[in-house]
Amino acid sequence: MSRYLRKPRTAGSNQYRARPQLTPTTPARGLLSQLRQRYNNRSEGPIWLPEWQERIDLAKAGDAALGTLAQLARDPVWTVRAQVARNAVCPREMLTLLARDQASEVRFAVTENSQCPADLLEELSRDLNNDVRYGVASNPSCPPDALGSLNDDQDSDVRLAVARNSSCLPQVLSQLAHSPVQGIRVEVARNPASPPDALEHLFHSHDTRTRCIVAANPSCPSAILNQLAQDHDPGVRQDTARNPSCPPETLGQLAQDYESKVRRQTAANPSCPPRLLERMLQDPDTTIVEAAADNPGLPRAALAMWQLTRENSR
Repeated sequence: MSRYLRKPRTAGSNQYRARPQLTPTTPARGLLSQLRQRYNNRSEGPIWLPEWQERIDLAKAGDAALGTLAQLARDPVWTVRAQVARNAVCPREMLTLLARDQASEVRFAVTENSQCPADLLEELSRDLNNDVRYGVASNPSCPPDALGSLNDDQDSDVRLAVARNSSCLPQVLSQLAHSPVQGIRVEVARNPASPPDALEHLFHSHDTRTRCIVAANPSCPSAILNQLAQDHDPGVRQDTARNPSCPPETLGQLAQDYESKVRRQTAANPSCPPRLLERMLQDPDTTIVEAAADNPGLPRAALAMWQLTRENSR
């Protein structure tokens, strides 16, 4: 989802805009007037008006002719140009033109294009607009060097996007793991590209949510998972039990946890060893037994025996 839809801003400002005051009885003309008023502070006026819809639809068509896109790339309405910039069939020379558009919304749209070349992303990583740099940091094709430079960005949202990007270099993620901003540390904890030293640091966090996310990270080293399996918080142990990378010996420990939700996640883990699943068929909690029976790792013979026993006990 576009950052502009998620977090609308006035061009050049970090302040939220007031929403239009609408009621069920607001007339159509009044609604259009308020939409115009709401967006008239952006780079080139409102974000959308009904009379532009045909050009917007043409600009985002996957089978659009290059001549049509070239014409729309010079449309006076920035919303139309932004749709051209997002179009995956937009050629490189057109993207280059749009990457230097006067409207920051259009430059941001270029960063959302899955086919945006690395050198353009590198160029846009130095853009003066925070949202454009955020778009660069969010692009999975962003060059590692550009992500490294955005690691020290003044905007915390940009740094958060760097922490979330799976193309980020390990040393950058290690640095971000020490960020004073909790949201950034959480994204490093979630990132499967995070190196062991970053996860080791975050594992010692006093914040339960951060430890839970480290425990759920499929790249978390076995040694850390083993320690997390002994965490005092049952939510952390539950996320450890859910992790498909959890080693067999740690799963064996979690299968004996006093919290039923931890044992249930252990029984449902696709990496749970067959012998452990057979043992968990004897758990006094029926929901755990059913989770073990539903696990594709349970041997067919054990499943058939359990089903037979269940039928005979009825």
